[in-house]
Amino acid sequence: MPGPGRVPSSPARPPWTRSFSQGLYTLLHFTRTWLRHRPVPRLQLLWVWPGDEVSHPHHAAMSGFCKTVNREHRALRYRAVSLLDETVRVPGTAAELLLAEALPAGRSG
Repeated sequence: MPGPGRVPSSPARPPWTRSFSQGLYTLLHFTRTWLRHRPVPRLQLLWVWPGDEVSHPHHAAMSGFCKTVNREHRALRYRAVSLLDETVRVPGTAAELLLAEALPAGRSG
């Protein structure tokens, strides 16, 4: 497996695969490093992107990785959040949505 930020090369890759692979490998390396600590410190992480999973299937893959981490490691809470274009254009709305995702259920800022 390549080191953090290193992407294995392959011919005729779609243009989005490089940035996705770099993000995935970086998050994977970070997660492995975090899990080496004993006891494992609690961590909440939001991975945010503009767009939706239908038009960007690689984001759905990252969302799946986050769900897998959550199931396998109780101390970690990873969330993948998509912001639709109209939400990104209104910074206050985007901030409110991200804050709602970051706070535990039942809490408000």
